[in-house]
Amino acid sequence: MNVEIINKNIDYVLAVSDRVREIAVENGIIADKIKTNYIGTEVALKAKYKPNKINKNSINIIYMGYFNKQKGFDFLINALEQLPKEYAKKINFSCYARVKNETEQQYVDRIKKLNSVFKSSKHYNGYSHSELKKILSKQNLGIVPVIWEDNLPQVAIEFNSYGVAVLTSNLGGANELSKSKYFKFEESNTTDFIDKLKYIIDNPNVIDDYFKKSMKLTTMEKHIAELEKYYK
Repeated sequence: MNVEIINKNIDYVLAVSDRVREIAVENGIIADKIKTNYIGTEVALKAKYKPNKINKNSINIIYMGYFNKQKGFDFLINALEQLPKEYAKKINFSCYARVKNETEQQYVDRIKKLNSVFKSSKHYNGYSHSELKKILSKQNLGIVPVIWEDNLPQVAIEFNSYGVAVLTSNLGGANELSKSKYFKFEESNTTDFIDKLKYIIDNPNVIDDYFKKSMKLTTMEKHIAELEKYYK
């Protein structure tokens, strides 16, 4: 019923990523009505489009967001615990997520336990946007392990803009930030995730490929200008 109403009465449907557009078409929305319109963000003005410095002997990996299954953290921690020791010892892992309950505190305990096999593994109880530049300036790889069709997570855009490549699942729009084939894994597939991560650790310069094939982020000014085209 809703699809019929949209197709009959709506001139344009704006999708925040190509994947959102694909899903809308799959569900019956007339393809010609749907336009991909990436969200505008202030960090686009600061985008480096080149990677942060990479240490030859280790890689700095970061997760920022929420301790919940929908965002994929449960999948991530399970996968990290299965990494072969020869790879784990090369990782400095940082997790920025606020603890809200006892279940989430158990995640913190597991992160700290990784210290026994990782080069380092640390948890930080949340962060503010004013800290982003400082936090991300020394990171190499951000993990966005979503297990559902997440539109286009803001954190992925923030990683990208501050020189942090994004390893993400094939769901949602985060994987559209770069066309590099090395940074997308099949959702909820632990083996594929670990294989992709191992390859990046073995070949850290492949992070250059991520940024060479990275899309230009949308500034707020450009986003508003694009919206005006449709509304006028």
